[in-house]
Amino acid sequence: MASIEKTAAGTWRVRVRKAGVTKSETFKTKAEAQAWGAEQEAEAVSVRRGNLPKKTLGDAIKRYKEEVIPAKKGARWELLRIGLLEREWARSDKLLTDITSEDFAALRDKRLKKVGPASVVRELTILKSMFAVAVAEWKWLHITPTKGVKMPPEPEHRTRRVPPGDIEAILVAAGYDDKAPVQTSTDQTMVAFLLACETAMRSSELLAITRKHYDREKQVVYVPRSKNGAAREVPLTVRAVELLDKLPGEDRLFTISDQVRDTLFRNARDNAGVEDLHFHDTRREGTSRLAKKVDVLTLARITGHKDLNMLMVYYQTDMAEVAAGLG
Repeated sequence: MASIEKTAAGTWRVRVRKAGVTKSETFKTKAEAQAWGAEQEAEAVSVRRGNLPKKTLGDAIKRYKEEVIPAKKGARWELLRIGLLEREWARSDKLLTDITSEDFAALRDKRLKKVGPASVVRELTILKSMFAVAVAEWKWLHITPTKGVKMPPEPEHRTRRVPPGDIEAILVAAGYDDKAPVQTSTDQTMVAFLLACETAMRSSELLAITRKHYDREKQVVYVPRSKNGAAREVPLTVRAVELLDKLPGEDRLFTISDQVRDTLFRNARDNAGVEDLHFHDTRREGTSRLAKKVDVLTLARITGHKDLNMLMVYYQTDMAEVAAGLG
């Protein structure tokens, strides 16, 4: 039974308990609240009888954006991608029960004409997750329409490192002076670039460093949450400490957002004429540098890789250097 109450703001809040979970919404009028409550109750009865509610693709995307994506670490990018896919599908009013594996395959082929396989895999993985939730938790489907549809093969992993010449060209193009105080957002971006090459840390991890998590005496940065969800400590080189000490932030050492960092780095890279370089390639550069100084298990703890096969994706070495070291 739906519970409806008037709020202090003069709106109407309705609560409905379905499958052990309480859902609530707020409406301007009591009539709207009653209508929504009745709809939710009818849906619950239908599910108990083994029937599927009449939900559209748009309904599923809306609920997934509101309830599932916000809890994810990469929420911003997932919201952008699923919004794009919603527009590409062009039939948000189509019932979920009418969507077939052929529809999903057609979307895959349509996207492959516009972006590369790796992007399509990332995009469609979001939809696969959404449909899986619609089956397992929402009970809006009996089976996911993505079942049996082949994902495009992902391209070979990148091997690009960041040689000294590229680093110097980008710093010059950005007007960065290593001996001068860090004053601009572009200066901070270049410090992040250099630190990433030193530490193999991700951009998001670098920009989140706080004074509390930076132990200068021990030369360690504490990362409270890595991409895999675990915390880790990252040891710092003398050069990394020098760079961190230049940053102006009082709490967070960096005062720029990842979006600003991305734009400014791309500008400097393009102005320098450096081709086929992504900021994330610095993680490969940093990992490869560290591999010369520590054993593989220590390296995995520094970079936060639980899977050594994935660590090998980021470890790229020059075999000529290896041969020279063999004697």
